[in-house]
Amino acid sequence: MRILILNCFIILFSLANSVFAAGIGNSISPVGRHKATFSMEDNIVLDKPIRPTGDITNFDFDTINQTYGKITFGMSNKVNLYAKLGASDVGTVKTRFTDHSTTEVQANYGFLWGVGANGLLLEIYDGIMLGTDVQYNSWQATVDNVVESGKDTIKERGRIRNNEFQAALFATRKFSLGNKDVEFSPYIGGRFSYFNTRTLKTITYDTSSAHYQLSWNHNNKKHFGAILGADLFLPRYCFQLSLEGRFFDETAITTGLSYKY
Repeated sequence: MRILILNCFIILFSLANSVFAAGIGNSISPVGRHKATFSMEDNIVLDKPIRPTGDITNFDFDTINQTYGKITFGMSNKVNLYAKLGASDVGTVKTRFTDHSTTEVQANYGFLWGVGANGLLLEIYDGIMLGTDVQYNSWQATVDNVVESGKDTIKERGRIRNNEFQAALFATRKFSLGNKDVEFSPYIGGRFSYFNTRTLKTITYDTSSAHYQLSWNHNNKKHFGAILGADLFLPRYCFQLSLEGRFFDETAITTGLSYKY
């Protein structure tokens, strides 16, 4: 049974990485009082519905790619604090206006940072723990290319900033497999998220016949979603694999590899 679960998890982890780039996950397990872990994570957002405003009638992100390092510190045996530093893009931002014109904006990778806390609150039944996670993330990207109603443009300038706050409540249980050689911790829960995207600097660009300016300030359309994931810890080697999916408010997957000190 231990080998079956381990092999299944590794297959899922490998598939996530092969489809969504170099993976690197999202641990929710307490690391222990005054202990620390270092993680590399890869977060891929495939779909995030946005509520447009003004003369923009439709606003869509293409796939958002984020890669970052995360340091987690155990404040107690049940509570972690963590910080993230890395890079993110915004994919291709596709907009449609009331006059039916369209704009596609592409941006380079920019700086990403985030802070958060998670922990276990109480045991609700037979080893099943109730936990929570609260975090804030922010990232920026510089505009690289703009296509205006199917036409290439020149002199593209501008900067985009995205901010997100999220809070989650989940249930988890740890299973020790074999002679405690493997610890498997699946979890499931719900989350609230508030996401804002805006032009930090107005986007400007030219076509052969006109000069354009574009700006926006939009929030996410759906605020409540579901999370499903698991941590697989190998105590003998101090390594942990993580895999998490998020649904309804966004469609996203996070994979991770952590080393526990």
